[in-house]
Amino acid sequence: MSVVHIVGSGRRVPDAAVAPAITHSFQGEPVRIIRTLGIAAATAVLATTVVVGGASTAQAAPKTYANCTAVHKVYSGGIAKKSVTKNKVVSGGKTTTRALKGTVKKDDALYKANAKLDRDKDGIACEKS
Repeated sequence: MSVVHIVGSGRRVPDAAVAPAITHSFQGEPVRIIRTLGIAAATAVLATTVVVGGASTAQAAPKTYANCTAVHKVYSGGIAKKSVTKNKVVSGGKTTTRALKGTVKKDDALYKANAKLDRDKDGIACEKS
């Protein structure tokens, strides 16, 4: 950039012929850089939000009950797999099916956590027969 020295004033002023071209091309660059940095920062923030949000939306582990009495206080009919529609009952060596009784919670993850309470292994823990 060439400058013109104004005699007697002690100031240095850019040459009028050179200054507009330099000023114009110089002013465009920071705008592009700032815009690019802004887009990059916004992208980083969104990516972080997605990663953190994905971790925070993970479901808590299903509750494990100590015994059937504790289950019946919450779900009177027990806990069943989602696919179960009937209760299998063995009586006198014969297997029959009966309708589910009480409020049965159908949840695969909850059943899996409490599968130890399903004595007859029919897919319903702590069922009422």
